[in-house]
Amino acid sequence: MSAHKNASAALSRTREHIGAAGSIPQPWLICLENELETICSTHCPKDSGLQAILDEAPIVVRGRRCRTCGHGEVPASGLGAYGAARAVRAEVVHALAADGARAFVDQALAGTLPGAEQAGAAMREALVRRDIAITGDGVSLETCPCCNGDDVVDYCWKLDDTGQVAPGTGVSLKDAG
Repeated sequence: MSAHKNASAALSRTREHIGAAGSIPQPWLICLENELETICSTHCPKDSGLQAILDEAPIVVRGRRCRTCGHGEVPASGLGAYGAARAVRAEVVHALAADGARAFVDQALAGTLPGAEQAGAAMREALVRRDIAITGDGVSLETCPCCNGDDVVDYCWKLDDTGQVAPGTGVSLKDAG
């Protein structure tokens, strides 16, 4: 069976689980659903090209940043979502191509994807090295706690190939209106 057909079945199973849960899905379920949607909507002639298509979208951790002094904050839950996204991305195409979709989805539903905790921890370490604060859930940085500035933007960070935090892009809350 092709990865596309396996992805379609896995996406249905994931959505059934999310719908039955009746609460906000865990980060790995959201990541799994997003990756499977991408695979299902991609018209790639060969399964081998699916990983490259997924890799076009960077995996980032989201937070807030002051454009005046550079202070940044990331919620702890963002690290879990980042780790989940890295773990899903690392294995989903292989699992689908090897007809291991059911086992992979079961692992994701159980929250036991290998590598998720390590990826989240690596991002945490990289953010801390850049003096980006890790906060409790619900970062609501409207004014900067360091300079009291109000030019705060939604921001994202990603790891580069050397494991360092690469600059992301910010969107001003004022400009987004």
